[in-house]
Amino acid sequence: MIHIDLSNELNSKGLTKIKDHFLGDLTPLGTSIPNFINDSIIKSHNSNMSYIINDSVFDNIECNGQELLTKKSEYINTIGFIGVSVYGNHDDIVLLEDDIGNQLSKPISFSAFHCQEPYYSDNYSIYEFREYLHSPIKGKERIEGTGGNLWEFTLSFKERIRLKKITLPDNPCIHIFSITVE
Repeated sequence: MIHIDLSNELNSKGLTKIKDHFLGDLTPLGTSIPNFINDSIIKSHNSNMSYIINDSVFDNIECNGQELLTKKSEYINTIGFIGVSVYGNHDDIVLLEDDIGNQLSKPISFSAFHCQEPYYSDNYSIYEFREYLHSPIKGKERIEGTGGNLWEFTLSFKERIRLKKITLPDNPCIHIFSITVE
């Protein structure tokens, strides 16, 4: 299992602790999901994959067509994403490129972060906090009556592919927190 390094492309803060809730920017209004994740690695009960959740100034990529290179071409069977969508449920296309330039386009979909249940049947909750969301508005730091989820989405291939590059969709409504290949 290989965790794709997203650190150079992180540009948004979607998970916040109480002390830094004002840094959240999952939405333009500054909404964020309360972060009670104790370990930077989350294991999926659905796919048995593990994912690294960044706990720095930024923790996710607001997608705008970023190109992510693997350290070296890797033969993979499965690629897993942890992500959410904002302003509804969104699907788009991710491009996967091998070491000789062949491209494979695959659909990717994420349910909205505030959904209690997934909109897409291939989304699985990997982290949920159902009590409230964080808001940067002074005196209204909690948005009660709703919560947040991080969704897992996986792509599996019948034959292994040699992955060199991942091009994320140009869709700022999709936020990616982690990518793992196997």
